[in-house]
Amino acid sequence: MDLEAVASLLAVPVALLTAWWAWRGANKGAEATVTAGRSQSEAAVEAVWRQGRNEHEQWIHNARSDAYSEFLRAADALARTVKRLPQVDYEHREELLAQRSMAVDEAYARVEVLGSPSVTAQAQHLRSHCHRLERTALRRAVLKSAVEALENESCWDNPEHCENQHHNSASVAWNLLVSWGRLEFEEQCEERGFLEFCLQGSGALSDEHIAQVLDVSKNTAGWDDLIGGWSRDPLDERFQDARIEFVNAMRHSTTAT
Repeated sequence: MDLEAVASLLAVPVALLTAWWAWRGANKGAEATVTAGRSQSEAAVEAVWRQGRNEHEQWIHNARSDAYSEFLRAADALARTVKRLPQVDYEHREELLAQRSMAVDEAYARVEVLGSPSVTAQAQHLRSHCHRLERTALRRAVLKSAVEALENESCWDNPEHCENQHHNSASVAWNLLVSWGRLEFEEQCEERGFLEFCLQGSGALSDEHIAQVLDVSKNTAGWDDLIGGWSRDPLDERFQDARIEFVNAMRHSTTAT
């Protein structure tokens, strides 16, 4: 074989080798491009996901804050209603109380779904005090309005020398009502007729109101809470304590997030 034939044979592998390296280089460039594109895409997807997560977290934060505020407003509205219920006409009390209580339960349901565990626990605690206010509110309104009417009719300046029979009856009826829960059951049965006599003699209450008071007097559970006092209101004090605990938990939660 002459040298030209050998050279031609050697030229083929060299050409193939050159083509191979060119093809390989081109493929490596393509792979690099794909890899770079994949990295860019993954970075973009991650950025979108991170943005979505941040937006989701912000939505949760806003929704929680709204739920907390709504529940607090509902609880406060119920407490205010319970306080002013004695001034509300008797036939409208139950409906008004039911509306306020339903608003508390609906607002609490949102806190239960969206709230953090610590805030939800305090919301549940506050809700339990709302329920206590609700359960006693109607009986409490009957007694509170009666006590206020008797106070207005009593002679407090000089009761020993007061000759107004209405004033005397009102004072005795007032004292009986305030201390009624501390009487034994037998004593209550004996004194109920006298209580009715004094209530009628005071001229401060209507016959319908007197019947309501006598009906409430048959169940003395939590009587001191129902009557309250001039300077203290045990039920409201416990509600306010639970409210403060909820507000503190709410503020800590929103600050932490």
